Parts: sequence; C-alpha cells; structure tokens
Amino acid sequence: MRPGRLGDSGYPGTVRALIVGASTLTPVPGSGLVSMEQAALLMMRRVAAAELDGPRRVHALVLGPVGTRLTDTAAPDRVSADQVGAVAVAASAAIEVGSREFRLGNRAEADEALAQLQAGQPVRPVTVVAVSTMEPKDGRREDLVALLAELAARIRAEPSCLRYTVHGAHGAADGPLLVIQEFTSIEGFRQHREIVANQIPRLAALLVKPPVPPTLFEPVLN
Repeated sequence: MRPGRLGDSGYPGTVRALIVGASTLTPVPGSGLVSMEQAALLMMRRVAAAELDGPRRVHALVLGPVGTRLTDTAAPDRVSADQVGAVAVAASAAIEVGSREFRLGNRAEADEALAQLQAGQPVRPVTVVAVSTMEPKDGRREDLVALLAELAARIRAEPSCLRYTVHGAHGAADGPLLVIQEFTSIEGFRQHREIVANQIPRLAALLVKPPVPPTLFEPVLN
C-alpha cells in the first residue's frame, strides 16, 4: 500500500463521518477487543482531522445506548436513531464547524448538540468533574479501598463516565482518599448519582463522617 496521509482525498469539501460506541472512551467489562478497535478508529479520525485543510472535515459520533424500533423497552433517556441522523446531517451541513467529535451519550446531549449546530454555534462538550474526599475510620482504609474498587467497574461502565480514579496522599499508607470522577455532562453525573445512591450506607459505615455530595467543576480553559 502506498504510504500517505489519512486525510488525502481527491474531493474538496468532502465530509466524512465515523460512528463509534461509548466503549471507545469508557471501559466496559467483557468488551475488550471491541473497545480497542473502536479506540483505534477514533484515533484514526483524529489523525485524519489533523491532516485535513480547507473545507474538508471528518466527524465522529460517539454514541451511548441507542433506542431503535427493535428496542421497545429502551430506557426513555436513550439516544434515538432519529437524533443520531439529525446530528449527522446538521454536522455535515454546518460548514463553519470544523472536524469534531460529538458525544451523544443520552437524549439531552443529542438535543444540545443539534440545537448548537442549527444555531451555528461551536459545539463543545461541557464535561463535569466531581471531586470527593473520604476519610476512613481507624483501621478501615483497606476496606474502603476495596469497596471503591468494587464500585469502580460499575461506574466506569456508565456511558457518561470518562474517568474514575482514587488517590491517596503521596507516601502515606493511611489517611483520607481523594475520588475524582469525570462525566460527559451534568445530566450524566445526575444519572450516576441515582445509580450509586444505594451504596451510600455502605460507604458511610467506613467513614469518620457521612459522605457529602462531591464538589463539581466544569471547564474554564480547554
């Protein structure tokens, strides 16, 4: 095969679109091979976008669970097939929008992306970072770490979760833990909060003080 740039195309003004699933960004147990293949496709899009110039663009739609005619029991917040199509068409028609990744994890995110595209506004994913400090009871730090590790697999599998990490003070074998989570949107965080609500009593039993809602941060400079 002749070496060349991924963005090479004989058609000025070409718009290409790539559709991938949430496992591209979020670890999903049991989907290792698919996740790696999807992540590779997303990086291929980013390389192609970096090589393009002029009006040529390449977009990616990163989808959460999608409701279709075959999924009558789909959760009401699932992105609909019509929304996916509408965002794809609007992104193609919006010539002022450069190559982009559109994260459509739920209906609210899809509606927001479509509204911004139709209004001619730049579409920026507004992520939310949630930061919590947890102080374990004496002798219960290992139990707390074990519980957080158990919850990690579930939380990282949520379509809107981009990051879930737990940190301790440098060089300290004991003391408080810092939990950092990142979600694709405030709506994604709210859904996460509902999902883990029944785990609060288990956490409270291991902490000096009852857990409090995390502090939320959003981008100021990207």
